[in-house]
Amino acid sequence: MTQEWFAAKDITGKGSLPKSVQGLIKRAERDAWQSRPRQGKGGGKEYHISSLPMETQVELMKQSAEAEVNPEAEPEILVPEVVSDNHRPLYNNERNIPAEVNGLPANCPTEKTLPDIPKEKVLNQALTKAGLLQAYLDHLKKAQRGAKAQARKEFEKLYNAGLLYPETFATLGPKSWKSIERWKTQIQKKGDALELADWRGHKLKGRTIITQEQSDILLAYVLQPTRPMISEAIRSAKEHMAKRGIENGYAESTYRRWLTEWKSRNHHHWVYFREGNTAYNDKVRYYIERDYDKIEVGDILVADGHTLNFEIINPYTGKAKRMTLILFFDMKSSMPLGWEIMPTEDTQAIAAALRRAIIALGKIPKVVYLDNGRAFKSKYFNGCEWDDQRFVGIYAQLGIRTMFAKPYHGQWKTV
Repeated sequence: MTQEWFAAKDITGKGSLPKSVQGLIKRAERDAWQSRPRQGKGGGKEYHISSLPMETQVELMKQSAEAEVNPEAEPEILVPEVVSDNHRPLYNNERNIPAEVNGLPANCPTEKTLPDIPKEKVLNQALTKAGLLQAYLDHLKKAQRGAKAQARKEFEKLYNAGLLYPETFATLGPKSWKSIERWKTQIQKKGDALELADWRGHKLKGRTIITQEQSDILLAYVLQPTRPMISEAIRSAKEHMAKRGIENGYAESTYRRWLTEWKSRNHHHWVYFREGNTAYNDKVRYYIERDYDKIEVGDILVADGHTLNFEIINPYTGKAKRMTLILFFDMKSSMPLGWEIMPTEDTQAIAAALRRAIIALGKIPKVVYLDNGRAFKSKYFNGCEWDDQRFVGIYAQLGIRTMFAKPYHGQWKTV
């Protein structure tokens, strides 16, 4: 598959992705997909295929394979696509189709790379420089014979004061007349205003000076369950490199930038190794959103138990203890209905809290959404699901259906 970057409108509805562009953009921000600015009219972002859900990747690959089998389905004109590694334009297919429509000779293979596509900002600066050069030359033409040296200094002084061409000054900043003369020489040599484009820094954009060996050591210190500070992890990694004789003379900011970029592409690894499986479930994995408009007040009660962060005298032992709070509340309105405080999360406390909840609600709920704890799943409440059918739990006697939260998934419980 040659295409690696996709605009939001091209992948909506693919696999499990949202069918609207707005929904897909929110999903991309939440899951920290790898992205880059989209070239061309409309702007926006493009997303790398490796960041998309697996079912979406499979669907895109199938689509690409079908296009290869059915070449008539592909457009006749080959559109260049920018590659993020070194900003070289490649073509959408690599089947060596003659590319006369792109101004190339017919025997030119389509996988051949073309010169770098100028970025919009660099191109605008080059054209602005050309405009300032023309204004400078027009100013010199008005000078009398023998007064051009004075005219150059006058133009420089007026321009740098912001009195001449303030918009150009805001774009290019202060310039000397010697710099403008150098621009004139550059254009005279090539005959193209794009020679004034400033490419400093763009050739290395997207590349890194951090080697594979250095990055492996750095990640070994950063991706720890203790969640060390980035500065401390970088310091430890540099000490480790020094002991092994590996070059590590880069500044901390260099390693920090590399980590920031790596984190943007590997958010799932970052969360899992630094925060654990629970955080991975809560922040990274897929989840289902509940539609509370489908229920009414009193239809579903949610129950859970939490240990308090202060101590109370235990009436059974006389010793101070952090008690357990049992709470039932309405899922629709989030109104607390019934509660009980007991030394442990037992059936007696749950029964008392349920009784208070039904009295406060004024009716019996249809469903009770429960924690996965042993007391909540007690036969006392739910009855026996195996051979002994004589025992019927309190929920069953009241005609209440029970639902249990998935273990170790905090986002399932709404308390």
